[in-house]
Amino acid sequence: MQATIGLVEQITNDLKDLPDLDEIKDIARHSQTNYDQQYVGSALRTLHHYLQEVDPNEVWAGLQATLTPDGNILWLCGKHREEYEAKPLKLDV
Repeated sequence: MQATIGLVEQITNDLKDLPDLDEIKDIARHSQTNYDQQYVGSALRTLHHYLQEVDPNEVWAGLQATLTPDGNILWLCGKHREEYEAKPLKLDV
């Protein structure tokens, strides 16, 4: 129980370090994009560096970057990539 109380106290203390977003000017100053780039971007750079070390030829085991309709990028094999590829339009004439 004491460990849980200590954790809640630490979280409460850390909350004061988060930016306040009570005014429109604060929202512009602390945009979500900037926040994401700061935290997610560094993790992606670390992952990219690791991948460069283990696969310097960038073969990626045959996986290809595939853009999904919702804007995500998935690294897929040919079989699973088919689901996201544009199909030829068939017209009944």
